[in-house]
Amino acid sequence: MSSFSHYRWSAINRFGVQLIGFIGNVLIARQLSPDDYGLVAMLSIFIGIAWNLTESGFADYLIVKTDADKKDFSTIFSHNMFISIVLYGLLYFTAPLIAAFFERSELVDITRVIALSIILKALTLTEFTRMRKELLFKHSAIIQLSSSIVSVVISYILALHGFGYWAIVCQTLVIAATNLIMIILLNKWRPDFHFDWTRYKTMRGFSNNMLWSYFTNQIGQNIYTVFIGKFQSSVLLGFYNQASKINDACFQGINAVILTTSYPLLAKEKDKAIRKGMYDKVLNHFLFIQFLLCFFIIGSAYPLMEVVFGLKWVETAPYLQLLTLSLLFYPLTTLNANIIKIEGKSALYRNLTFLRNGLNLAAILCTFLLSIEMILIGQLIARYISVTIDVLVCGQLIAFKPSQQLKIVLLQIIAPTAAMIVAFGLSLMIENTLLKLIGYTISYFLLFLFFNAFIKNDTQGYYIEKGKVLIKKIRS
Repeated sequence: MSSFSHYRWSAINRFGVQLIGFIGNVLIARQLSPDDYGLVAMLSIFIGIAWNLTESGFADYLIVKTDADKKDFSTIFSHNMFISIVLYGLLYFTAPLIAAFFERSELVDITRVIALSIILKALTLTEFTRMRKELLFKHSAIIQLSSSIVSVVISYILALHGFGYWAIVCQTLVIAATNLIMIILLNKWRPDFHFDWTRYKTMRGFSNNMLWSYFTNQIGQNIYTVFIGKFQSSVLLGFYNQASKINDACFQGINAVILTTSYPLLAKEKDKAIRKGMYDKVLNHFLFIQFLLCFFIIGSAYPLMEVVFGLKWVETAPYLQLLTLSLLFYPLTTLNANIIKIEGKSALYRNLTFLRNGLNLAAILCTFLLSIEMILIGQLIARYISVTIDVLVCGQLIAFKPSQQLKIVLLQIIAPTAAMIVAFGLSLMIENTLLKLIGYTISYFLLFLFFNAFIKNDTQGYYIEKGKVLIKKIRS
């Protein structure tokens, strides 16, 4: 299978899952309240940290290790299961303390139920890692897309029948359980509890740096939900969480494709000159897509929220715009993180992660008593400082200089910026919200194509040619 096919199936998987999740989120959000979403979001930092401690960075080691065998995978599987069970017990018994902290008694039962997803996910982690290492992206896509569909259907039915926040909890559990069932049926997978202490100690040395990086990442990503949930309100946290979900659906999928697909492909390429060319191509393609989506959402946030989610969610729009702006250059962070990991600089990866999340923590400590808008502006500043440092430090390892990365950014940002400004100006002449959204959408994408053609952006030409080939295949 060609590298393009790997990217294609990885993209189908990630964007398919995100699309299904987005559709499900829209349907469920129309039935639930912002308070329901805010309530479940309060637990995100606890579940996220527990999952990172379970995974412990071993997945990266198994992918990087060229001769990883069945004993390596079974050793990590045994570790994952033991840690996940211990952490579930910890969350079960500390659930009353979490509920007391946020002053919401409902969190006791929610914590004890949703934490079961940690054990279910731990059962499938090594098998998904094996598929990723062996570039079985098509196989993985079939499993994860199917699980997403099943979870959305069941959760939507629960939302329709008045189960409130339990519909959101159920969605998390059903995805994990369906993944497990499909891996057992399709891959003929069975658990193997073999544990090799000598191999584990070797793997632990590499993975410790990754573990601390992922651990602090979870704190950096979810610390905002803790502060907003504690010092603002669950309703405002619900609006913030909805904006985060939309961002995840649109942008995290792009970065997930970069990580899951380019990481094993680039790790297999030993020639640094060839690898540098691959980085250049990856950055061009993913900034092209990232900027296209970012500027569309920034310009259409208000009519988009009203038309798609309903009037009760319109307050999400300014949060969505600020969050989108803060993630504008996130592919640069992802790509440069890949450089560090592939070059075996796990300590540097850890240190930059500490710095990134330290900046996030400093930003929230300076703004948490202010409005959510000010909190998000602080987050934006922290992320821009972080991505600047990533570009300055990481690219030097393979002579992918900051000036080269900046040149790519400028090439890809011109067309979407110009398209957004013109399309937004045109949409101001339309009063009806639905027509405003339709008008903005059509004009934005047409102008995007026009401006890219005008500046002769080769990346757009690449996708047009691929589109023509795909159309020919469909016709034949």
